[in-house]
Amino acid sequence: MITVTRSTERLLFRVEGMSCEQCRKKIEMAVNALPGVKEARTSLDKKEVEVFFDSGRLRREELEKAITGAGYKVLD
Repeated sequence: MITVTRSTERLLFRVEGMSCEQCRKKIEMAVNALPGVKEARTSLDKKEVEVFFDSGRLRREELEKAITGAGYKVLD
């Protein structure tokens, strides 16, 4: 369970290329490693990443960069 504060924001990313359990774990590890991320959850079936983060410490672009840096494409 995450602690939600005023600066906690939730974003949902659709991800291309996430096709197996290893992919799912790789994305979660990359996103959860960022300072300010409270929790990242992936759905292999939906090809989505749900991220709860401190919007005072992190921007959307940094989250996208973590996903693309892990080798996956963020869809619009």
